[in-house]
Formats: sequence, structure tokens, C-alpha cells
Amino acid sequence: MRRWQACRPPRIEPTLKPEVLHWQCRLDGGAYTVFNHSLYPQYGRLNNLELAFAKALDKDVCVWHRNPSTGGFHIPLLSEGDSSSFYPDFIVWKKGKIYCLDPKGGHLLSESVARKLFDIQEDGKSKILVRFITEGRQSKLLEKPAPDGFTVWRMKSGSPIPIHVDSLEQAVKESLRP
Repeated sequence: MRRWQACRPPRIEPTLKPEVLHWQCRLDGGAYTVFNHSLYPQYGRLNNLELAFAKALDKDVCVWHRNPSTGGFHIPLLSEGDSSSFYPDFIVWKKGKIYCLDPKGGHLLSESVARKLFDIQEDGKSKILVRFITEGRQSKLLEKPAPDGFTVWRMKSGSPIPIHVDSLEQAVKESLRP
């Protein structure tokens, strides 16, 4: 029994598929999903890509959190642009590192993303790593995505680097590589 199960509201009607360990619930008129490895027991108001990504992320055994777009954890941005802070959609803690993961449709990726792609180091070692995950395959930031697979974006030598994968599960695995 998970430590927070006793805190669940009393009238949850779960629907559980045997191959997936995520509960679908309706609370206060909204749909919520209960996860196994998330910081909080349930999250709601996820769009389709975020929900699919959260389910793939939950298959990993590390702790993660769905960060709200306002009022949540943020990273101050040092370069000029349309915003002064970056609120990653997901935060993951794994092996002494913090991963800030932001899935988005390939059409939403722009040059401004490059100012949010970075690693933060302490004592010469990366401690916070930012990754973008886009639907479709892309080789350049402003390129129209091909319809298959996903692209994981990370910084390498000061430039955004795309890594193509076939599934969200592979995208999660690639995103969590140091």
C-alpha cells in the first residue's frame, strides 16, 4: 500500500487495465490519473501528449513531478526573450541529477527553445539537465516535423542536438540519459 492511498477521496471509481498501472478517476467533475512513481498521487488537466508522456515516465522507477505552468518550480533565464523564467512541464529526480523535461508538439518548437536548453553544473558536473521532447522527427528547430516517432532535444557544445526515437518510452529513456 502506498503511503498516500489513505489520503485519496472516498468515492474514486478506478478503471484499471491489466497492462497499464494507472488509475483513471473522476473527482470534483474533473478527470485525474493516479500514478505509481509521481511526487503527488494524482494529476489532472493534462493534454493528450502530456498524459501519454506522464504514463511513459511513470514506467521508470524514478520520482517525477508534473510542474504547473505558473506558480511551480521555475528556472530564471539569463538571456533576453519573451519570458524571464522557464517552467518545465515535468521534473524528474534520478541518480543525483534533476531532469527538466518539456514535451510539446513539433509545431511549437522555435528558436526561443534554444535559450531554455542547457545544463546547470556544480563543481564541473551537470546537476540540472533540460530536455525538450517533440512529436515527430525533426533535424532542425524550425523544420516541419515528419509524422513518425519523437525527437529529444538536448544541448551539446552550445548547440541544440536532435535525437530521434520511435516511441514515448524511448523518448523518456533518452531524456533521462546524462
